[in-house]
Amino acid sequence: MSRVVHYLGSRPYPFCLDAPGVSEIETLSGFGLWALEARLLSGTCTTSEVQNLFRLGLRGGGASEQDALLQTSVHVVIGRMDKARAIALAVVSDALRGITLAEAEADKPGDPPGKPAGADAPPSEVSTTDDSTGQPSTGRLRSRGSRRPPSGASK
Repeated sequence: MSRVVHYLGSRPYPFCLDAPGVSEIETLSGFGLWALEARLLSGTCTTSEVQNLFRLGLRGGGASEQDALLQTSVHVVIGRMDKARAIALAVVSDALRGITLAEAEADKPGDPPGKPAGADAPPSEVSTTDDSTGQPSTGRLRSRGSRRPPSGASK
């Protein structure tokens, strides 16, 4: 099972795509989870796919079928699909990554569900070889967004 928590209105709702939910969404959509993730990322998913993922995620998270249908009808509305599509993508992505309910509940209080362990840790020291001298050199790993452009590159 996977679990993500999102606020609908002012109330937090857990979304879980459990095994019966996976089977049902694959039957209803005709696509597997990998294809559904790709369709959500590319924007080619249908409204019914988003509605079904939203509803099944709520149901797997513990909502009754009636409440899941109600919340889906309120929050998955044509013209305001961005949040619903983002929630559907999070549910599918976590199911594919194998985030279990126990792992999600083990997150530290105040951390968003699914936050990787050690995400607050400082960058690691690494030992590499300097290509120009062949001597060992030590550098710090930088986060993905902090890469410097190559020298001589124009902005």
